[in-house]
Amino acid sequence: MDNKLPNITNQKEESFSKDSPVSRVLKDDFNDLFYGFKINYRLFRKTLSKIVNRYRDRKFINIVYLTADCPLYIPNTRAASSPVDFISELRKQYPDTNVCLLIPIIGLAENAKISKKMTLEYEDNFYDVERTSISFDFFAKNKTWEGSLYKFRNNESNVKIYGIFSPAFSYLKKPDEIKIFDKEVLFMKAARNVITNLYKENFKPYIIHSELLPFYLGAEFEKSFPSNIKVFQVFDNFVKLEAEKQEPFWSIINIADKEGMKKLYKDSYIQNCISRLFNLPIRDITPKIKDCMNLIYDNYSIFHRNLPKDYDSKGDIIFKMLNNRIKKLFPNIFKKEEDFYYTFTDSLLKSDFWAVYSKTYYNDLFKEKLASPNIMKQITRNSFKSGFVQSAINTDSYFNDSFRKIYNSFNDKNYREARVKNKKILIKEFSSDSLKTKFIDETLFKNPDSVSIYGYLDSFYDAPLLFANPEADVYNEGVDILFGTLFKLFERNRNIQIIISIKDGLKQDYINSVVDFLDSSKIFMGRWVYIDGEVNLSKILSGSDMFLYP
Repeated sequence: MDNKLPNITNQKEESFSKDSPVSRVLKDDFNDLFYGFKINYRLFRKTLSKIVNRYRDRKFINIVYLTADCPLYIPNTRAASSPVDFISELRKQYPDTNVCLLIPIIGLAENAKISKKMTLEYEDNFYDVERTSISFDFFAKNKTWEGSLYKFRNNESNVKIYGIFSPAFSYLKKPDEIKIFDKEVLFMKAARNVITNLYKENFKPYIIHSELLPFYLGAEFEKSFPSNIKVFQVFDNFVKLEAEKQEPFWSIINIADKEGMKKLYKDSYIQNCISRLFNLPIRDITPKIKDCMNLIYDNYSIFHRNLPKDYDSKGDIIFKMLNNRIKKLFPNIFKKEEDFYYTFTDSLLKSDFWAVYSKTYYNDLFKEKLASPNIMKQITRNSFKSGFVQSAINTDSYFNDSFRKIYNSFNDKNYREARVKNKKILIKEFSSDSLKTKFIDETLFKNPDSVSIYGYLDSFYDAPLLFANPEADVYNEGVDILFGTLFKLFERNRNIQIIISIKDGLKQDYINSVVDFLDSSKIFMGRWVYIDGEVNLSKILSGSDMFLYP
């Protein structure tokens, strides 16, 4: 039996062996299939990421710019430029960005009420505002307030401007008053309500640009605020923050919600302290504690900071007891190592990003620890989310009007040379010869006809030239400190020179006596100028070495 059947098994094993032709064909087909799958998978991922990123980009479109400083639209604003210009230029760079400006409506009568339309008069300008569909109530200072959102008419920059009206703060005359803690709470809580309502409607903000205001205020108690909104906190400087510390008791009775106030009212220890403070029997304190709290709101400085001498020790003891109790009842809002509650410091810790205006100041913060020693720990801890900002303004269109008022305009490269030239011109304009002959540049003043000048400057071009420009109605202690500082500087530096400008300042006896003293003393001759009138700040600041303000 020579004819044997072929060994099928062996052939099969050979056909499907690792290096067989059949194996190679199947392997190539599989590789092609897998490669095609990878290509298609990449395409799928790319398409999906485009959709996701497009959705993410949409979230960055809506931005709320929150500020109490906005020239033209807010009376007595100190800001040099308007956020409207900033937003207008921002939208030119990012055309898809939708930014709205949110400001307080102030300067109204105390009895002003919510109406469908209002006409506001700011700086001799009239603005028609119309109420939107957003109306709300908010709780602060042991009381429920009403508020409404108004829309300003269209402006040249086509920036959407909204104003918040509420009897709680709309009677204030200056934006600086809103930055006082107990008033600031009212505006911040109203702003939180507005943004929450905007979020529920068509405008869902992704970023809150909070300009020199601690936007988060009240967050420990108000849980309804959307958590996916990012807060960008802009500070002026941190030295100011250290001076704005608030006692725990004073802070809580301002920012607590209804539930927080109930917690205070029911606490027997708080009741006992309040009864001692007001000399009330304990049986009467429960129905009267609300009235007592309201009295503390309105007269806190009398009760605590400026107590009569015979009452001082007792009042201090009671308020220390109240502060200690508050820290036990609300431990989450106070850091263990701090004895005070800092509004802006907490804003620094809780904001998603923060920045300061000056690049030099920002760099010095991390080099010179003394720039802000008390909160250096928080600054360093949050340095990864910090930075500095410079206005996104078109310098060609924006600065021409301002810089024409300056003798020698300058930028960041030639400012040293230009400032020295401006300084020499200023000193020459305020020399004794110019003042005697009245041959002085009238563009140095806003209204030359209503300006009176006392004193003169000698030609000490290398001497530091200081400029002070407080208001006439500034509190006496502030003017006292300013002039006290100037006299100390005069003692330490014989060549120092100072320009003082206070409109209607000579109507105050103290300022008048200081000017008479300077005028009668030979030591100060040629070293000072007092201007009773409004000056062109751009021109004088462009040649001054330092600006002093109480």
